[in-house]
Amino acid sequence: MPLAVREKLTMLMPPSLFYRRRIAEETRSGEPELAVLAEMVPRGGTAIDVGANLGFFAYALSNIADWVVAFEPNPDYALRGRAEVHQLALSDVSGRRTLYVPISDRGMVLHLAGSLKQTHSQYSNIKTYDVEVRTARRVRLGGRAFRQG
Repeated sequence: MPLAVREKLTMLMPPSLFYRRRIAEETRSGEPELAVLAEMVPRGGTAIDVGANLGFFAYALSNIADWVVAFEPNPDYALRGRAEVHQLALSDVSGRRTLYVPISDRGMVLHLAGSLKQTHSQYSNIKTYDVEVRTARRVRLGGRAFRQG
C-alpha cells in the first residue's frame, strides 16, 4: 500500500518549505526535542539519523552538522534534501529481514511504527518489506568505513 495521494502531493513541495512546516508541527505534537536540537548537538562534525523516516531530524541536523547520514529501510519514504541516505536498516545482525509496518483499521499505513520485530499484534493488517540490514560496524559512509566506537 503506497503513500496516500495527499502525502505524495506534499512530497512535491520544495524540501525547505516541507521540512520547516512539518518540523514545526512535529515539535508541537510529538518530537519536542527538535526545538532544542541546536542546543543539544555541537556544531560541525557528522550527525547520524538511524530510522530516519521522513527525515525531520536529518533535515534539522543539516543546519547544525557539517555532514548528515540517514538510514531508513522503508522504500515508501525517500528523504529529500541535505543528507546522505542509505536505504537499509541497522541492527545487531547483517543480512535481509522483513520490515513490518502496521495498517490501521481505517487503512492508514502507520510508517512511524515500522519495525524489524513483528510486535504489532493489535493490527490485523501488516504491510511487509524485504529490507537490507547491516550492523553499524559494516556500514560505509561516503566511501569511508564507519566504525562503531
